Amino acid sequence: MHSNNNHISYHDVQLQEQQLNQHPDIQSQPLIQILLKSPLLIQQKPQDPLQPPKPHPKSKFTLIEDQRLRNLVHEYGESNWRIISENMGNRSVRQCKERWTNYLSPNISNDPWSKEEDDLLEQKYIELGPKWVKISQFFPKRTDSNVKNRWLVLSRRLKKEKRLQVLACHSALQHVYLKLNPEKPKKSTAAMQSTDVSPSTPQFRKTGVQSLLN
Repeated sequence: MHSNNNHISYHDVQLQEQQLNQHPDIQSQPLIQILLKSPLLIQQKPQDPLQPPKPHPKSKFTLIEDQRLRNLVHEYGESNWRIISENMGNRSVRQCKERWTNYLSPNISNDPWSKEEDDLLEQKYIELGPKWVKISQFFPKRTDSNVKNRWLVLSRRLKKEKRLQVLACHSALQHVYLKLNPEKPKKSTAAMQSTDVSPSTPQFRKTGVQSLLN
């Protein structure tokens, strides 16, 4: 197990780089000599308990962060996540561990899902429901997070296909209806006027009075 004494964090390395940029006269010295003379190696400033914790962004890991995480896990192992988090800069212990466990570990597969896997996933979801840990047991080298994320992709795809099928069915029914019930030609304005019967027309007065008498 690695000790945290005299440990340099990722933030400390950034400070060293700033010092090198501000003092070009020392850039000719070997980097190891500069680091050995640094007070950061001798004594690390304790964290102020009243100081708010540094933020941990929820943005996706970059390729550089992924490679750095691989190197740190190779150096410190898969149990020293606190030290790994400190060296990552602004990534929490949970973020580092989940990124490694679910995506970067050589024990899992990030290959594209095959049709056979998709069919099996759909079948197991129908049988078990959203029990991702149990479902992942049927997929070697696929974690429960991988299985859940894949199902979300498939469910969105299925919903889109169903919407397209409903629209296609509606369009077909509308086409059949219009074919069986062609639109009747609209009456002309003159024809409508000839059949107009209103209280102000003589025809209404004649027929209206007769209807009342009858």
